[in-house]
Amino acid sequence: MVRVGIIGATGYVGGELLRILKIHPSVETIHAFSRKEEGRPVSMIHKNLKNLFDEPFEKYSPNKIADSIDLLFTAVPHGTAMEIVPEILEMGINVIDMSADYRLPPEKFEEWYGIKHKPLSSKFTPVYGLPEIYRKEIKKTKTVAVPGCYATGAILATLPLVRNHAVHPQKIVITAISGTSGAGSRPSEFLHHPEVYNNAKPYSVMSHRHIPEIETVLSDVSKEDVKIGFVPILVPMVRGILTVVNVFPLKEQEGNSFLEMYQDYYSQEPFIRLIIEEEKTVDGSMKRKVGGFPYTANVIGTNFCDISLKNDERTSQTAVISAIDNLVKGAAGQAVQCMNIMLNMKETEGLNKLVGAHPW
Repeated sequence: MVRVGIIGATGYVGGELLRILKIHPSVETIHAFSRKEEGRPVSMIHKNLKNLFDEPFEKYSPNKIADSIDLLFTAVPHGTAMEIVPEILEMGINVIDMSADYRLPPEKFEEWYGIKHKPLSSKFTPVYGLPEIYRKEIKKTKTVAVPGCYATGAILATLPLVRNHAVHPQKIVITAISGTSGAGSRPSEFLHHPEVYNNAKPYSVMSHRHIPEIETVLSDVSKEDVKIGFVPILVPMVRGILTVVNVFPLKEQEGNSFLEMYQDYYSQEPFIRLIIEEEKTVDGSMKRKVGGFPYTANVIGTNFCDISLKNDERTSQTAVISAIDNLVKGAAGQAVQCMNIMLNMKETEGLNKLVGAHPW
């Protein structure tokens, strides 16, 4: 059994961590930390947890948690975790950081985030928390940096092709649409309902901070320099990210070689679902397309990433489409998946019963 704590438990990601950890069979105790909400029942902020998690928020104190927590989740803004995490690690507590503070090499972090980075001691090297690539490293580390939500959807969509050097590494064009929860729970004019409803809003075009994450990881996998173009678009939904990646094959495919790369790489991955479009005979006569493409509604509330691909011989390119819940596979669910790996538990524990609803 494991005892966990969450710093930043009042936010959307913190709430999803609480929801998932509450049903995790190997979690013994959960400490939800909040300076501002200390003493208030958690279910007063996260009303979906009423009668499930009514314990009060606690004030975070390093001395208080030294003997009561085995693992700490830090669901905090960038720049905050690096002030907290070093002390926690020295106390012998594992850390899974949900901020951007340890996702990038220090020099890249400073370039893209504009603040001075405070690196960890060399004995606590952070591991990028994408199990589909770094499972072995996650198993051995004390510190995991959970990937960004856009980065998760984009990397998983592109990974098999880049790994097999099947596409041009510097002609990867990514467009992703996301719901409003990705910006967190703090209100802003940009996220104000009248500004979002019936509207689609590109932002951080070719300058989003998840760009270096995607490029760094794909370059590491392929052992060559990967460059991407990335356009995120805010749309009037709350949860979910649909990512479209346009790639350009380096040579003509033989049969369904691209699909076979995905089937081969992801065949043992518990949270990757390939959505395959096929022509099948119905009632012995009529043929129709079945399978289709990923929809965000099918992954909401789950830790799944749905992926499909479509080749276009006319333009010699391939479109790969992925769908994730930005708050689960893009954040809290992936963090719990990493926790399971770090602590030698079954990787799907606490996550395999998170299924989508239909109709939505």
